[in-house]
Amino acid sequence: MNDSNVIGAILGMERTNLSLTISKVCDGLCSASTYNRYESGKMLPDKFMLSALLERMGKNPNRIVYTVTDEEHKLLDIKKKLKESILDNDYERTKEYFDEYSDIPKTRCKNIHKQLEFEIEGELCRMKGDTEETLSLYRKALEQTFKKKSLDNINESLYTVREFKLLYKIGEINDFDLLFKLGYFLKKLANNHYLKIVFYGDLIADLVAASKDRWMKQMQLEYLEDALQYKRQIKQSRGLSRLLKMKKDILGKLDREEEILLGMETLMG
Repeated sequence: MNDSNVIGAILGMERTNLSLTISKVCDGLCSASTYNRYESGKMLPDKFMLSALLERMGKNPNRIVYTVTDEEHKLLDIKKKLKESILDNDYERTKEYFDEYSDIPKTRCKNIHKQLEFEIEGELCRMKGDTEETLSLYRKALEQTFKKKSLDNINESLYTVREFKLLYKIGEINDFDLLFKLGYFLKKLANNHYLKIVFYGDLIADLVAASKDRWMKQMQLEYLEDALQYKRQIKQSRGLSRLLKMKKDILGKLDREEEILLGMETLMG
């Protein structure tokens, strides 16, 4: 069985198990006819398309061993550098890597690559303090693959990690209602859903932080407790210390086990 057939079988199995239609999975990413060719093994999706499709199904694409082309490898390497420079809030490095990424001709998945480019432009504007243009670029990025104009029924949509991340960023800046909807959306997902694993703790922490003048402390605690319980269930420590500190700020104390966890997280940096 060749790579095309293996990948096609994986896509078909995951989509069928979730009872998802082809049009819902591939909407904005590729045409239904192209997706059919992926699933039937007649065409092999590149790394970027495969990741996006699996993320729409709530799966971790990094669990699949996949050979990439030289072009894909180069783009993935620059993406990694971009992520690091943005985390460091380094405008000059981010601009350098952005120019390098933009200059590489993309032979496939142009909408997915354009989405990243708009997002990075938004990050550059954010670093300069231009909030209005940042939001505009985030929205342009989202529109490359997420065609829905209204966000009233976000529970009915499927998202890639980047699509959800863009919604999250927009909500963080100036849309508490959107942030709340995203938190509720994640809360209802299965514990093994990739979006929940990636975003839940951080989003709940940001939601609670933004709700200080909106929610009673009891409601804030309920959301924090749910996120903490989820972290324990999936044995994930990332973001745990922030949640524990927020709980301690509200209650004034933690139980003995939580104090030990917080101390360990603090020691580990």
